[in-house]
Amino acid sequence: MRHQIALGAGLAAGIAALALAVSPQIAGAAGLVSAGTGHPVCAGASQTCATSGTGQGYGAGRMGQSMRGRQGSAATPGQGSAGRSPGMMTDGTVLGTGTLSAASRATVASMAEEEKLAHDVYTALAARYPTDARFARIASSETQHLTALRQVMTAYGITDPTAGLADGRFASASVQQLYADLLAQATSLDAALSVGRAVETKDIADLDAAMAAVTTAPDVDTVYSHLRMASQMHLRAFGG
Repeated sequence: MRHQIALGAGLAAGIAALALAVSPQIAGAAGLVSAGTGHPVCAGASQTCATSGTGQGYGAGRMGQSMRGRQGSAATPGQGSAGRSPGMMTDGTVLGTGTLSAASRATVASMAEEEKLAHDVYTALAARYPTDARFARIASSETQHLTALRQVMTAYGITDPTAGLADGRFASASVQQLYADLLAQATSLDAALSVGRAVETKDIADLDAAMAAVTTAPDVDTVYSHLRMASQMHLRAFGG
């Protein structure tokens, strides 16, 4: 059964926080923050605008809170059982309103595994190289990205392949092997940063392919677009 779930401003807020943590100039170039405030204004080439949110470090905005629906009355269309109407981005985006093919549904699940991979790799590298704060902060951002994709999976009734799995554990054997290979390559800080660049480069390429295939679910495309923007900033943070 599909459910409509609100996509709040937290994802855009998290991306704006990432931009500010990396460089105020990057934030301005991305069109994410208003001058002197640090609050997100617009996200993406389409200038989709979102309300202000709170962020921490590299994109770790309070997305879990801002994704909740706004309080609604009993007469509000589309309200849930708790009497809450679905909130939406200021461009009107509400999750669960499109149609996904079987292939696109599988892609959403695959992208969730990829975001978990990034989080788990960066968490391990943060422990290995604690003097470099980038790994821990970007790992926190990846947590928010996985949260967004879990919202999509819930909205479309897609089984979450990351549910209940500890750091470093994956449902797919190929992802499990990739995790091991990436950590094996990170034999120095420079090599670890190279691993970060490789992860983000792959993520951007996979998001491009996913967006090209999603033609009947603009809501999912919007989520992918935000994730891609964040991945570009992660790539720059790692020296790419």
